[in-house]
Amino acid sequence: MDLKEFLRPTPLKLIVTVLLPAVIAYIVTLQTESILNFYWYLLTPIIKVWADEMFNEFNP
Repeated sequence: MDLKEFLRPTPLKLIVTVLLPAVIAYIVTLQTESILNFYWYLLTPIIKVWADEMFNEFNP
């Protein structure tokens, strides 16, 4: 198996990287808001940060 084949997305890899964190977040916190917050943070490229004033920062 070469590197290109290893990095190619498969359904199992997508399930593990996208759905498994949501399941773990729900089990740990027992709140659906944590799942929504996780996906909001994951899919938001720019977030607002407050440090003496409000400014936009790229989501690391």
